[in-house]
Amino acid sequence: TFLAGLTGLSLLTMAQLLLAYRNRGVELSAREALLSGVVTWHQWAVYAPIIFSLCRRFPFEPTRWQQSILVHLPVSIGFGFAWTTVRWLASFSVWVDEYPLMYSRLFISHFPLWFLAYWVLVSVHQARHNYQRFRERELRASQLEAKLAQTQLEVLKMQLHPHFLFNTLHAISTL
Repeated sequence: TFLAGLTGLSLLTMAQLLLAYRNRGVELSAREALLSGVVTWHQWAVYAPIIFSLCRRFPFEPTRWQQSILVHLPVSIGFGFAWTTVRWLASFSVWVDEYPLMYSRLFISHFPLWFLAYWVLVSVHQARHNYQRFRERELRASQLEAKLAQTQLEVLKMQLHPHFLFNTLHAISTL
């Protein structure tokens, strides 16, 4: 599902590049636009497991969110440098870009893209983690409710049994 999403984003990037270049009157091949989109998005398939591992180690919990921010913020910048480096190195391939891109310009111009991508992955992991905890609590609550109902039934049985015993003894003494 994740790779399908990245492929969808790659195709959207391809379409956006083709339209942007066409509007400027510059010819861009579909292959170059597609490979640019793939290099832009598919590297997150490598980064995501690392980010998710970091999220498990530094989750955004009510008591630890400050520590998590202090860890994730500089790490997101580090992933920005990693993303920019891979994208910049890919620009040296004539299949991806006609001319190599400037590293600093690439870093700054794509800052919103990689910064947002990092934090979307963190948010998705946190949402999934919160949902799992919710489901576990819901399951535990239903188990406790079932246990409570069973205990109430046992208490009711214990209350009824002495009455049957008393009635039986009373009937025997009457006879």
